[in-house]
Amino acid sequence: MNAGRAYMVTIFTPVYNRADTINQLFHSLLRQTNYNFEWLIIDDGSQDQIAEIVSKWIDQKEIPFSIRFYQQNNGGKHRAINRGVELAKGEAFFIVDSDDYLTIDAVETIYKWWKSVEEDDAFAGIAGLIRNKKGEIIGGEPLFNDFIDATNFERAQYNLLGDKAEVYKTSVLKKYPFPEIDGENFLTEAVVWDRIAYDGLKIRWLDQVIYICEYREDGLTHQGQSKFINNPIGWALYIRQQCEFFHMTTAERLYQYAVYTAGVENRMNCQQIKDNLGISEKELMEVEHCYQNCVKNTHEQIGEKIAVYGVGARGKALLMFYRHSDVEISFVLDRNRADVPYRQIDLDGKYPCVDAIIVTPQSGQDEIISFLSQRTDDRIISYEEWGKCIGLWGKHKD
Repeated sequence: MNAGRAYMVTIFTPVYNRADTINQLFHSLLRQTNYNFEWLIIDDGSQDQIAEIVSKWIDQKEIPFSIRFYQQNNGGKHRAINRGVELAKGEAFFIVDSDDYLTIDAVETIYKWWKSVEEDDAFAGIAGLIRNKKGEIIGGEPLFNDFIDATNFERAQYNLLGDKAEVYKTSVLKKYPFPEIDGENFLTEAVVWDRIAYDGLKIRWLDQVIYICEYREDGLTHQGQSKFINNPIGWALYIRQQCEFFHMTTAERLYQYAVYTAGVENRMNCQQIKDNLGISEKELMEVEHCYQNCVKNTHEQIGEKIAVYGVGARGKALLMFYRHSDVEISFVLDRNRADVPYRQIDLDGKYPCVDAIIVTPQSGQDEIISFLSQRTDDRIISYEEWGKCIGLWGKHKD
């Protein structure tokens, strides 16, 4: 398997107790139309039979690509990525989760487009689209044909929402390692992807599916709020970085701080919250004042009972925001999710009466509002309208 050679692409897979799912990814790699890649697997402290399974594959001499397998103590996906980047032999680093798989031409597509950016220092890499097993594009159809060049911060204007199949230059990732915080085993990947974008490095986004995903109920995506709450220092790092990179207004920062405080207040004291967020006693008091006003305004402008449509990043923050208030979140409308500690209603189900349904997705709001209007007489408002109603947006400007 030419273990000493260099490869065009390193397909990197961090695994944690995925012996029951990784076979699907393995067979998708066997079906590739281009074998100019290595498969690098980091086992992040699994307690299943993953090592035995991979060892059998490595021993099969007829496999047309190299497999390298390493084990480490459980430290989280971000630590596994750091180690993978150091071990990678490929110029391109493609993170493919163990419960997902690739289209048969994924590597060939990467090879084709990589040549257009590999010598250009303005680019961090390329990215393809992801679809689910139903054939739906994650985040919706992009607003361009063929490709577009943009930083991670510019994605929304091209409807590049949701997860995408990013293939980063290994040399770039070596310059942007994930911070590793003692005692914490989760850090959102956005911390590093946003740092790369903040420094102006672009991605060549392709209008082509190369990755098939399945969001499992025991996966990181479905751990939702808990993965942030259980790793509060890393979460605070992400919030501070967001406030800086996106030049948030005072009101927007206070909202981020209030969401954080609501999430960790039962496990951290005021001093720890201030230290983690890097704010003063005065600012913490402003957070509390802002929060109380928002809850008061919710009662006055929206009502006591609300429902939430969509539990992406905005929806998660909104649920966290009201976590310890007397505003009742009666139910959420979304696919069945293990990470939502609220009553869940199927989109085609019968909706209980509430004062308002808040629509949180960034794209397709008009279609969603129209969809809901045909099924309920409840008031339906967008996330932006919700923020204005409770006094978050358009006030406290810097």
